[in-house]
Amino acid sequence: RGSRWRPLWGWAVSDDDMRRGLEAAESPGCFETVVAPASPAGGSGGGGGGDGDVHSGVQHFERPVPGGGGSLGCAVVADGAHTKESAAAAMATLSEVFPGQPLAVVVAMASDKDHQGFLREVMAVRPVSVVLTQVPIAGGRERATPVEALMVAWNAAAAAADEVAAAASGERSGVGGEGSGTAAATPKKQAPWMTTVSVVHDLGEAITLAAAAVRRGGGSGNEGGGVVCVTGSLNTVSKARAWAGERGYN
Repeated sequence: RGSRWRPLWGWAVSDDDMRRGLEAAESPGCFETVVAPASPAGGSGGGGGGDGDVHSGVQHFERPVPGGGGSLGCAVVADGAHTKESAAAAMATLSEVFPGQPLAVVVAMASDKDHQGFLREVMAVRPVSVVLTQVPIAGGRERATPVEALMVAWNAAAAAADEVAAAASGERSGVGGEGSGTAAATPKKQAPWMTTVSVVHDLGEAITLAAAAVRRGGGSGNEGGGVVCVTGSLNTVSKARAWAGERGYN
């Protein structure tokens, strides 16, 4: 296949050339790695200190900050998703690239977006932590969504998700239908999971808090250190990139 050539705007381009070009292409702000996945340190094994649960047989990961600033212990990716649809795509990519690994999501958005719809997509992938924060939009705070408003949107999204789950449970059990005179069914318990939601006004502090939650949330499947996704706007991506650069991560 590599020997085939195709005319492209007057140029003869081979399949190999196109493949190499696509592999080397970069799209800033589109699932951009701002802190590379952590490297194993000290082999595997439980034990060790820390303020989270210790799971035997789990590798511990370290990614030192140049200058002795500590370690983050997980990957950080930044994605400029700011709509419900782009959030769904970003979350699907996270599940594909980091399957079975703990996930935390840091969200900062502009004020004119569908916050509830966006957060419903974040909620659907069951992150161990969501940190709501705020960054300047177009150089100012006027269009930035206050963290309090994002928390209201999260609570509304959670209530809507509960209603959908309760309705689905009632349909499966065959009770609570129109005219049945039977109370709606109690939603069936699903696999245990919990998302911790926090409000932090500074983006850097939000990323640090999310990374700590990822480290604590690692179970027996956490063989890559987990990931923090910083998302909600391209302005958020820009600030995340600057934060990582200041600490020597990129």
